[in-house]
Formats: sequence, C-alpha cells, structure tokens
Amino acid sequence: MWKNKNGFTLVDSIIGLTILSTFIILFVQSNKIMNQKIKEHEVQVIKWRSKYEKSF
Repeated sequence: MWKNKNGFTLVDSIIGLTILSTFIILFVQSNKIMNQKIKEHEVQVIKWRSKYEKSF
C-alpha cells in the first residue's frame, strides 16, 4: 500500500519546516515593528511631557 513512505515523510517535514519558518519570520518582524513604534511613542510622550511641564 505505502511503498514510498520515505518521500512522503520528507515532503511532510519540508512543509512543516516551511510553515514554522514563516511564522518565526512573521513573529520577529512584527516584534521589531512593535518595538520601533513603542520607541517612537515614548519620544512623543517625552516631548508632550516637557511641553506640559513648561506650561506650569
């Protein structure tokens, strides 16, 4: 019935590694973007804070 199981497991392993790699890349990219946005917003908040403190 299944005479060529080695080919099937090889293809299955490659598909699994491809899916896993894709999700890892997406996670790293989204993490990088989120950290960049957090830093940008921190700078903005610091500017607003200094502007607010100068008004008093």
